[in-house]
Amino acid sequence: MRWKFTTNGAGAIKMNTNHVNTMPEKTPLDYPMLQYFLVVLLSSIGGLVSILQEFVDQIGKCWKCAIARAIVSMVTSGFCGVLAFWLCESIDLKPLVTACVIGIAGNMGGRSLKVIEKIIIKKFN
Repeated sequence: MRWKFTTNGAGAIKMNTNHVNTMPEKTPLDYPMLQYFLVVLLSSIGGLVSILQEFVDQIGKCWKCAIARAIVSMVTSGFCGVLAFWLCESIDLKPLVTACVIGIAGNMGGRSLKVIEKIIIKKFN
């Protein structure tokens, strides 16, 4: 919800309610499954890129372990992408910017969770 504040001549701040957005806020259940599928797909691709960069450095090591790490990384990236999507939607970012943030969050994987955690702690402390 967006608020518009103005000041009167005495310097007091008052809220101008003529411009208040009356649209109800969306919940996670208001988005279609196709949109969630695309968000998870985009962030998982970001996670796959990240893990492939690690594979190049570890050629010749345990392939079963590498595949397991890739699966865990892609699931984590998908989760991070959904969280990034919700954050972008809550601040009304443009769809292309949101897609970029989702891809980057997916590429960061668990590191993006730590960044989001720091933002939340900073906001509520």
